[in-house]
Amino acid sequence: VYTVTVNDGDGGTHSQTVEITITGTNDAPVISTGPQTATVAETADVVDGTDADPDPVMGTLNFTDVDLSNDHGVSVTSSIAGFVGTFTPVIGNAATGGFTGDIDWTFSVTNAEIDYLAVDESITQVYTVTVNDGDGGTDSQQVTVTITGTNDAPVISSEAQTATVAETADVVDGTDADPADATGTLNFTDVDLSNAHSVSVTSAMTDFVGSFTPVIGNAATGGFTGDIDWTFSVTNAE
Repeated sequence: VYTVTVNDGDGGTHSQTVEITITGTNDAPVISTGPQTATVAETADVVDGTDADPDPVMGTLNFTDVDLSNDHGVSVTSSIAGFVGTFTPVIGNAATGGFTGDIDWTFSVTNAEIDYLAVDESITQVYTVTVNDGDGGTDSQQVTVTITGTNDAPVISSEAQTATVAETADVVDGTDADPADATGTLNFTDVDLSNAHSVSVTSAMTDFVGSFTPVIGNAATGGFTGDIDWTFSVTNAE
């Protein structure tokens, strides 16, 4: 309010007021932090082990808002569906009462969600974090999380196996009557779906007789289970 006074130079005056109202408009908040990245590594050789889940990763996006009285909120969207883990943004030091505020974000994931990743495999997830001022003003920034796989060793799920082979009676060096082969199958699992499995064998001592042959049957590649078919054969001559 301004009071305007006119005077005539001889002591005569008269006054009137002029009232000016200044109305605000919304100024959108501005995220001043650039795009952020983080990496999470699967825990090696831990399958569904909640005690050894990867440590969460976290960061902070700073923003400014010249409209001091705004009450800010935050939301997040992801670039595709089917993301693993949980991304949580939270308004930290809100800009209400000052020019600056921050968005604290946390990403966590369990081994159960990422066990299928083998060593050197990774997935990348991009999150768009948006701050809003409650009056229609928004600004957004991206956070990229890369999840890297580690090796989970295969596990043979079958118990120790035994077999018996009997020499053929009254046959000396007779190849036509060699003992029947003994066979069996060992099952195994591997949560790293893309692994290409192989098998080898060692013996507990030297000078073994016969031949023990293990062969990968239904390999675990593409699934959780596989098997090792084994055969033992020996001749009467041995």
